Amino acid sequence: MLMKALKLAKEWQSAQPQHKVNSVSPKDCQPPNQNSLPLQVPQNALLIFSDAAWNITTCDSGLGWVSTDINGAVSFQGSSSRRYVASVLVAEALSLKPGLQQAVSLGYKDAVCLPDSRCLVGLLTGNSSVISIQGLLHDICVLSSSLNSISFKFISQAYNSAADCSAKNALFVLFLTHPVG
Repeated sequence: MLMKALKLAKEWQSAQPQHKVNSVSPKDCQPPNQNSLPLQVPQNALLIFSDAAWNITTCDSGLGWVSTDINGAVSFQGSSSRRYVASVLVAEALSLKPGLQQAVSLGYKDAVCLPDSRCLVGLLTGNSSVISIQGLLHDICVLSSSLNSISFKFISQAYNSAADCSAKNALFVLFLTHPVG
């Protein structure tokens, strides 16, 4: 069983696009602190970083979220995986929702959501919608109404490495437990 898992892991790594890094170090998975972020955030705000990894062939996705204070101290984090996700945009929205749910359930009142999807941020801050994620956008808006303040800001992947790591790891574990073929 272990040999099969290792073989599948190597196959999965070799199937990844060449421009992606196949391994990450723990240093790559650290959340940034406020001083390294390319934006200003309120002093008391919870930062919610989110990201998704999506496999176009299988429609499997890994979801990751990491929440910190402005100094980079992790308040909470999590990851999960989903099968049969329709698009990378759906996966990105799915990765934001649990971080926001956890913030609300823990009683936080001010949040800055930092996904690395410009499209998702545009949909959350504009007046447009996409049918495929309309329900998720509604859920996120309902959760947002529980907070005193919330903002959604695009952040580049370079500043989102901790959530990116969580998402990729969740997708990898899903691949190991449900291999293709």
